[in-house]
Amino acid sequence: MMFNYLPEDLVVEILSRVPAVSLARLRSTSKKWNALIKDGRLAKKHSANAPRHSMALVLIDHMVYSVRSNLPEIHNNVAPFVSVTCHLSLKERLSKHFSTEVDIRDVFHCDGLLLCTTKDYRLVVWNPCSGETRWIQPRDSYKKDDCYALERFGSESLPEDDSHLALSVTRQGKQLCMLSTHSSYVTETNVNLWIATKSENTGAMSWRKFPILHGVGLRYRYHFREGVSFFAYQVKEKIVVVSCHRPNRYSKDIIHIVGHGKFIELDHHGAKPTHEWSPTPVLLVYVPSLVQIQHGI
Repeated sequence: MMFNYLPEDLVVEILSRVPAVSLARLRSTSKKWNALIKDGRLAKKHSANAPRHSMALVLIDHMVYSVRSNLPEIHNNVAPFVSVTCHLSLKERLSKHFSTEVDIRDVFHCDGLLLCTTKDYRLVVWNPCSGETRWIQPRDSYKKDDCYALERFGSESLPEDDSHLALSVTRQGKQLCMLSTHSSYVTETNVNLWIATKSENTGAMSWRKFPILHGVGLRYRYHFREGVSFFAYQVKEKIVVVSCHRPNRYSKDIIHIVGHGKFIELDHHGAKPTHEWSPTPVLLVYVPSLVQIQHGI
């Protein structure tokens, strides 16, 4: 109620220092709050002033959920947990008084925005914090095997060792990392994580390898194969990988923590694929932001 008696410029200045996730909860409070959060003045100041905290999202059965975990604590012998919590609803407005939920086929992240391909083969850019969307008409017909990406491209060299599985970032969202496997025998596989560091002086990229699992059997190949998604959490020299894959004949759990030579399957008590042949779940790191979606380009 105090904000009702403050000048709007002062309110914008105060809210520009509040994390984006906290502001997103205010959207449903009133139309006034919702309009203020979508205001371009707040978005610009928020980008400059607010702390940026990354979070994990997972796409399961065409819906996006937030993921909570205790990764910073597991190095202190605390039992790890992962919980799939809040459902982030992407809705399409069909009329002034009616909207419907959109089924999402795939999702990509860049600078606070999500690019989603839909189950009915359409494209939409979405900011879950502000609720803003922009539907995109592809130049050609969108097909099932098409692949899309959002806003920035760069060319980087990858390590030549091992079989490359997937690229991602650290949980802090600051470093590029790669998951790879190397099979020394028919029945044994080594799983490695590579983390990239870019020189501030030359801009050259160098990679450092961290062994995650060594000499594991056939069972783990079903968890670490094409289609796996993951992110890494690094505390000093200690590395933990959170990976996600569809259920298989060895396990119905889809989220796993790997570190210190251990593979932990997590019953995360949240949303799960309805069956083994559901679309492959997608795990990604997302940095909430009030960035506005550009229109008219």
